[in-house]
Amino acid sequence: MAALGSARPGAAADPVGWNPKAAAAYLDQRQDWWQKWPGAARDHGTYCVSCHTVATYALARPALRGALGETTASASGACTRTSASA
Repeated sequence: MAALGSARPGAAADPVGWNPKAAAAYLDQRQDWWQKWPGAARDHGTYCVSCHTVATYALARPALRGALGETTASASGACTRTSASA
């Protein structure tokens, strides 16, 4: 997590392959898949916020949002918050 906090807004990918934009896109894609997977479905249009799947997203994605200069949560992040509070 320390590496996430040190990412520079607007910085290009570094020489060892760290690309915050690609990391954010990957996390969003995996979260989208989890939200649509029938096995994760729960009542009231929500889905399971399993610790081993959603915790990584919930911790890492906000840090990437800041590093990328994003001011709002992604659609996946907004849906995750809704499911967690239901």
